[in-house]
Amino acid sequence: MCIFSGDQLYVTGGVNNFRLCGVEVYSPSTDQWMKLRDMHKPRSYHACLAAQGRIYVIGGNKRHIRENRREYISEFGQNRKLNIKL
Repeated sequence: MCIFSGDQLYVTGGVNNFRLCGVEVYSPSTDQWMKLRDMHKPRSYHACLAAQGRIYVIGGNKRHIRENRREYISEFGQNRKLNIKL
């Protein structure tokens, strides 16, 4: 999944023969990619939302199990789990 926040493109998780937990950010102004801290769990088919300087990663799948966990990625690459029931 990818989402723009500010002037940067964030890419979270995905599938490449297995579920991914990586987070990368692309800066068009410098034409460079930077790897951020991994998410707590690998996930694919998830949603992302940008708000107040954070990227929220919601739901998705890990293996064949629907994932209900939420976490956010701050602009500094610090990931936190959110305990919010959907």
